[in-house]
Amino acid sequence: MAKVEAAGFVIRRGRSFADLEKKAPALVAEMRQDLTKNPLVREFIILSKKVTYMGSGKLIFMYFLEEHENLRGIVDVMLNYGAIFDVSFNKVPRYNFREDFVEYLVSPA
Repeated sequence: MAKVEAAGFVIRRGRSFADLEKKAPALVAEMRQDLTKNPLVREFIILSKKVTYMGSGKLIFMYFLEEHENLRGIVDVMLNYGAIFDVSFNKVPRYNFREDFVEYLVSPA
Protein backbone atom coordinates (compact mmCIF):
# COMPACT_ATOMS: atom_id res chain seq x y z
CA MET A 1 0.00 0.00 0.00
CA ALA A 2 2.84 2.39 0.79
CA LYS A 3 4.10 2.03 -2.78
CA VAL A 4 0.70 3.03 -4.13
CA GLU A 5 0.55 6.04 -1.79
CA ALA A 6 4.08 7.02 -2.79
CA ALA A 7 2.93 7.07 -6.41
CA GLY A 8 0.46 9.81 -5.45
CA PHE A 9 -2.68 7.74 -5.04
CA VAL A 10 -4.91 8.22 -2.03
CA ILE A 11 -6.21 5.12 -0.27
CA ARG A 12 -9.60 5.43 1.37
CA ARG A 13 -11.53 2.91 3.39
CA GLY A 14 -14.56 1.66 1.46
CA ARG A 15 -18.00 2.58 2.63
CA SER A 16 -19.70 0.03 4.77
CA PHE A 17 -23.04 -1.44 3.75
CA ALA A 18 -23.79 -1.68 7.48
CA ASP A 19 -23.50 2.13 7.61
CA LEU A 20 -25.83 2.35 4.63
CA GLU A 21 -28.32 0.10 6.42
CA LYS A 22 -28.31 2.47 9.41
CA LYS A 23 -29.33 5.32 7.08
CA ALA A 24 -32.24 3.40 5.49
CA PRO A 25 -33.16 0.43 7.70
CA ALA A 26 -36.71 -0.08 6.40
CA LEU A 27 -35.74 -0.08 2.72
CA VAL A 28 -32.71 -2.31 3.26
CA ALA A 29 -34.86 -4.73 5.28
CA GLU A 30 -37.40 -4.87 2.45
CA MET A 31 -34.64 -5.43 -0.11
CA ARG A 32 -33.17 -8.20 2.06
CA GLN A 33 -36.57 -9.88 2.28
CA ASP A 34 -37.14 -9.57 -1.49
CA LEU A 35 -33.73 -11.03 -2.34
CA THR A 36 -34.17 -13.87 0.12
CA LYS A 37 -37.42 -14.84 -1.64
CA ASN A 38 -36.07 -14.22 -5.16
CA PRO A 39 -32.27 -14.64 -5.05
CA LEU A 40 -31.71 -14.25 -8.80
CA VAL A 41 -33.53 -10.93 -9.28
CA ARG A 42 -31.23 -7.92 -9.53
CA GLU A 43 -33.38 -5.15 -10.99
CA PHE A 44 -35.76 -2.77 -9.25
CA ILE A 45 -37.76 0.33 -10.02
CA ILE A 46 -39.04 3.14 -7.84
CA LEU A 47 -42.47 4.59 -8.50
CA SER A 48 -45.62 5.99 -7.02
CA LYS A 49 -48.52 3.73 -6.11
CA LYS A 50 -50.62 6.04 -8.30
CA VAL A 51 -48.81 4.76 -11.40
CA THR A 52 -49.53 1.53 -13.22
CA TYR A 53 -46.37 -0.17 -14.44
CA MET A 54 -46.61 -2.58 -17.35
CA GLY A 55 -43.25 -4.32 -17.52
CA SER A 56 -41.82 -6.77 -19.99
CA GLY A 57 -42.70 -9.83 -17.93
CA LYS A 58 -39.25 -9.98 -16.35
CA LEU A 59 -39.41 -10.31 -12.58
CA ILE A 60 -38.25 -7.09 -10.90
CA PHE A 61 -38.72 -5.54 -7.49
CA MET A 62 -40.77 -2.36 -6.99
CA TYR A 63 -40.28 0.12 -4.17
CA PHE A 64 -42.91 2.81 -3.68
CA LEU A 65 -42.39 6.48 -2.93
CA GLU A 66 -45.31 6.42 -0.50
CA GLU A 67 -43.77 3.63 1.60
CA HIS A 68 -40.28 5.08 2.12
CA GLU A 69 -39.70 8.68 3.15
CA ASN A 70 -37.34 10.39 0.69
CA LEU A 71 -36.91 7.22 -1.41
CA ARG A 72 -35.19 9.11 -4.22
CA GLY A 73 -32.64 10.50 -1.75
CA ILE A 74 -32.02 7.06 -0.28
CA VAL A 75 -31.43 5.69 -3.77
CA ASP A 76 -28.92 8.50 -4.41
CA VAL A 77 -27.04 7.49 -1.26
CA MET A 78 -27.10 3.83 -2.37
CA LEU A 79 -25.59 4.91 -5.69
CA ASN A 80 -22.86 6.82 -3.83
CA TYR A 81 -22.12 3.76 -1.68
CA GLY A 82 -21.75 1.61 -4.79
CA ALA A 83 -24.57 -0.68 -3.67
CA ILE A 84 -26.58 -0.22 -6.88
CA PHE A 85 -26.17 1.22 -10.37
CA ASP A 86 -28.57 3.10 -12.63
CA VAL A 87 -30.03 1.25 -15.63
CA SER A 88 -32.96 3.64 -16.24
CA PHE A 89 -34.76 3.78 -19.54
CA ASN A 90 -38.25 4.79 -20.74
CA LYS A 91 -38.57 7.44 -17.99
CA VAL A 92 -38.77 4.82 -15.21
CA PRO A 93 -36.12 5.11 -12.46
CA ARG A 94 -34.54 1.65 -12.70
CA TYR A 95 -31.55 0.21 -10.88
CA ASN A 96 -29.59 -3.02 -10.50
CA PHE A 97 -28.07 -4.33 -7.29
CA ARG A 98 -24.31 -4.84 -7.29
CA GLU A 99 -23.32 -8.38 -6.37
CA ASP A 100 -21.34 -7.40 -3.27
CA PHE A 101 -24.41 -5.61 -1.90
CA VAL A 102 -26.57 -8.67 -2.66
CA GLU A 103 -24.05 -10.85 -0.81
CA TYR A 104 -24.24 -8.47 2.16
CA LEU A 105 -28.05 -8.60 2.15
CA VAL A 106 -28.46 -12.37 1.89
CA SER A 107 -25.54 -13.49 4.04
CA PRO A 108 -26.36 -14.75 7.54
CA ALA A 109 -25.93 -12.05 10.19
